[in-house]
Amino acid sequence: MTTLRKALRYLVVIAVLLVINPFRIQDLHKGGDVVDMEDLSMKNKSLSCKLCLKGYSSPSMTYSAGYNYEMLRRFAEDMGCNISIVLGNVTEKAERLFADSVDIVVLPYRDSLPANCGYTSTPKLDDGTAWFINGKSGAYDHQINEWMEEFRASSAYAAFKERFTPSYNPYTRVVSGKSYTNASPYDALFKKYAKNIGWDWRMLAVIVWMESKFHIELRSSMGAEGLMQMIPSTARHFGTDDMLDPEKNVAAGCNYLNALQKIFEPYAYGSELTRFTLAAYNAGEGRILDCIKFAKSRSLPYHTWRDIENVIPMMRDSTLMATDTTTRLGVFKGYETIAYIERMEALYYAFCSIAPEQSSLDLREQQTYSELEAISLSQDTPADPQPESAQD
Repeated sequence: MTTLRKALRYLVVIAVLLVINPFRIQDLHKGGDVVDMEDLSMKNKSLSCKLCLKGYSSPSMTYSAGYNYEMLRRFAEDMGCNISIVLGNVTEKAERLFADSVDIVVLPYRDSLPANCGYTSTPKLDDGTAWFINGKSGAYDHQINEWMEEFRASSAYAAFKERFTPSYNPYTRVVSGKSYTNASPYDALFKKYAKNIGWDWRMLAVIVWMESKFHIELRSSMGAEGLMQMIPSTARHFGTDDMLDPEKNVAAGCNYLNALQKIFEPYAYGSELTRFTLAAYNAGEGRILDCIKFAKSRSLPYHTWRDIENVIPMMRDSTLMATDTTTRLGVFKGYETIAYIERMEALYYAFCSIAPEQSSLDLREQQTYSELEAISLSQDTPADPQPESAQD
């Protein structure tokens, strides 16, 4: 009976332990001590990540940085943790990359790592990259690998991957005549924020294609960053200091466009107001206001973009502008801005063909594909947004 009583007593103790602390396990040790599963939970943890894909080109995926950025965000949301993501350089030496106290480094996949670096690698992803996990940050490699395996096997992953996989060159797509599910990797963002400024979302896609070709990692020589290639100081003024985040970048860009649009509402409306806004986005609002003032001072029309195009040649005359008292910024050559508006219209026509909906901007209906391609010369080199003083 004594033996039976002892056995029953042990069973009761075990049952109580299981009820009170079901997350405590006996076969997982860290430094010789029993580890509580809650110690391994990622909920409310803060992880740092370096996205080292600047300059990386994958033959299997066009937008590798956007793909990894969004997957990192999904992972953090699912695990209930916080994650900060910054850009790194793919050409940086491995010893330096893995010497940093960063929890996750995203790089092209490597079969071998520097000795004693303390990082482990996930399996190779579909774009040829991998996440390298710092063992010093905590035993998170199991959770990350498990989540990644489940996500990549889910029904949602195929559509997610498709958004980042193809090239989105609008001219090539128009000529191909094929139908596409997505006009860009960020259709949902464009549709969401274009409503805030009363625009067709495809025109927002046009701006982003012109500025960054949908590459979130792009940084220009002038310091502009992200999808809408905003100068960080301007982006902060309009709502964000995280230039890499696609949604925050687009949101700030739309706030900026809305502010520009309000400036020109007294002078134009409808599609002409859109053109004035786009011109100001390229050249700065001061330049376009100068054009309006110059035209008004000479009793010339100024309510359409064609009117502005007609006065710009006069504003190239340094002798004439030296005696002008109405403008603030002086000589304005305007070649880049005129070409910018032409290309925007051509691009909008292309996006309307790819994603046919009711158009909100009147375009030249008889424009041919060959004309579109002619306007798109140098399209692979996004123009650097410049401050007003640096514009021509």
